[in-house]
Amino acid sequence: MASEIRAKARNGAHLLVLLASVAAHAQSLPAPAGPCRVSVVPTTVYALIPTALSAQLGFLTAGGQPGSTQPRPVASWASSDDATATVDPMGVITGQAAGNVTVFAAGGPCRGATVLLVVGLDHVDISPLDASVPAGQSLQFTATAVYTDSTNLDATSRAQWQSLNENIVTIDASGLAVPQSQGMTFIRVSFGSFSTLTSITVTP
Repeated sequence: MASEIRAKARNGAHLLVLLASVAAHAQSLPAPAGPCRVSVVPTTVYALIPTALSAQLGFLTAGGQPGSTQPRPVASWASSDDATATVDPMGVITGQAAGNVTVFAAGGPCRGATVLLVVGLDHVDISPLDASVPAGQSLQFTATAVYTDSTNLDATSRAQWQSLNENIVTIDASGLAVPQSQGMTFIRVSFGSFSTLTSITVTP
């Protein structure tokens, strides 16, 4: 009986040594990847200018520290406030009003939310000003959206164009003016809640 007890004690001691060795080895290995999160860029967008968002997948280590990152296809997008910004299924966001909005992104098991800033529109500029064009020639107008942070963005193709007298000049959706007869009229450009006018004179 005494010999059996001594044998079991020796076996138990060997088992403890083995477990201690395995634990020490495990501590020397990199922490396995844990939960993943999705972050979204850019974090600043401009009202009324559609912007494609991209998502970054970030793995967290078992200890909760940031690990590796990689691009991540996102299966679904959502906005916390469509009055501030809308986001379509492809991740294209369009700011509607100045303010902060939270964008949610999900891909597979990964979920994330990022707060974005929507910069508001200050006014819209038109070019050229007080234009003159000979009959038979067209003239391209451009619209520039000026934002509250002084950023200027081209809004020519997104603005609404209007000739105040189409008997003298017509203008299409791209801002291209075509003379119809001699005389002077005005061209109006509108973008969001802002608009501005400039004159155009058709010469012989």
